[in-house]
Amino acid sequence: MDNYWIWWILAAVLIGAEMLTGTFYLLAVGIAFTLGGVVAWVGASLPMQLLTAGVLSVIGTVISSSLVAYGFAKINFRGRGVLFAIMLSTMMIPFCFITSVPSKLLRPRSASRRA
Repeated sequence: MDNYWIWWILAAVLIGAEMLTGTFYLLAVGIAFTLGGVVAWVGASLPMQLLTAGVLSVIGTVISSSLVAYGFAKINFRGRGVLFAIMLSTMMIPFCFITSVPSKLLRPRSASRRA
């Protein structure tokens, strides 16, 4: 399997994870991984692929975070405090915890636990 397929599969997984979690930085990282795949497809070396994906991930995350920060800092709107609390909670609570708790609550107990 060529390197660019690995980059594009990882980008698809990250973009899918972004759709499930709603965290915008995964979209920036997914786009950066897509461009890392393009660099691999062109024929660049592995360090150049990693450098491209890393730099673009950082740039995309910083740009998206600063746009959100500007909106919360300078624009007054109704519900700003609630939205800010929701945004902070999505950053502080790990995704694995969010998915594991409901799955344990919804999973039926086995016969050995009931006794």
